Amino acid sequence: MPADSSSDHLTRFGASWIASGVAEFATLPTDVAKVRLQLQSHVEGHVPKYRGFIHCMSTIAKEESVTALWKGLIPALTRQVCYSSMSLV
Repeated sequence: MPADSSSDHLTRFGASWIASGVAEFATLPTDVAKVRLQLQSHVEGHVPKYRGFIHCMSTIAKEESVTALWKGLIPALTRQVCYSSMSLV
């Protein structure tokens, strides 16, 4: 008996939703550090706070807590899940 195409689409949608959510959760800390490094380079006459990528991530974790590396997780997940899930189905 052939598989129902609507259940196949639902399964693919669910799998893509989970995969894109996990991927966003795993990569968000690197995006947070990247943006902070980019922003500090645009302030003239200011001594940079971060010396590099690893220093940036460790400083954020020490000064603001480890959870600060996931600031903006809900909007990022919403965007990623909607975009990726819709394009993968």
